[in-house]
Amino acid sequence: VRRQTVQHPLYEADVLRSIGALHMVTNNMEDACDYFTRAVRLYEQESEPDIIVGDTFMSLAHIKLQQGEYEQSAQYYQDALEMYAITGGGGNNHHLFGTHPTGAATAGESSNENSNSENAMPQFVLDIDSFSRAISNSSRDEL
Repeated sequence: VRRQTVQHPLYEADVLRSIGALHMVTNNMEDACDYFTRAVRLYEQESEPDIIVGDTFMSLAHIKLQQGEYEQSAQYYQDALEMYAITGGGGNNHHLFGTHPTGAATAGESSNENSNSENAMPQFVLDIDSFSRAISNSSRDEL
């Protein structure tokens, strides 16, 4: 049996993203962040905008939020939202947006330009300044 090795940067990015996800679910956030960051670099170098890239940014944003790195978290959220705007998708991180997988908003603000479409994803807008102020205020309240 002869095996052929397929080497492609996007396959490598997918594997790095998967390893990052495994580290994330085992609460090993430092390694998860490292693998997600490496995956994003490859995705950005080798591909067109894609929902997977947005999802990877969302994972990074979630990690940075948990680590208390609020400005970096806000930037990753913004990167994800920009990617979703380009690709027209909402990604697979609905739990971070407060939406149901069907696209129905359960929390936060949303608007839906394609209100006639039953399966249209809500479009979210994140104001980084408001996000940063809210996080800073909640951090001060905890002290």
